[in-house]
Amino acid sequence: MRAAFDAVDGRDKTVLFRLLSSDVEWRMVGVWADQPPVRHGREAIWEYVRFLNDELEGFSRDLVGVETIGDQVVCRFRVRAVPDGEREGIDAEFSSLVRLRDGRITHIENYVDHDEAVTDAELRA
Repeated sequence: MRAAFDAVDGRDKTVLFRLLSSDVEWRMVGVWADQPPVRHGREAIWEYVRFLNDELEGFSRDLVGVETIGDQVVCRFRVRAVPDGEREGIDAEFSSLVRLRDGRITHIENYVDHDEAVTDAELRA
């Protein structure tokens, strides 16, 4: 997971694609209403990464913690940004439940509630 975050931060598409399965799916929590709530495939995820880095003023993401539960990882992170046309920015914590297969990310699901992400991971383990 840290390698994926580093690839995103370094805008390294090649490394990120090696870490994602071809059928990867990412379910969002709906922070940006103009963005699709689900992304399918590597290119769609890369498009979202570019949106975050290129279109949001002051975008930053800090990895707060990583917890392994079976073959899944729960990542807690903090996001800050100012979407175009908005006066107030976003400063929020989210968690992602990440499922892996053969060492690649197959599914990412974002949660506003960290405990819910951990509980879902434990139920699937």
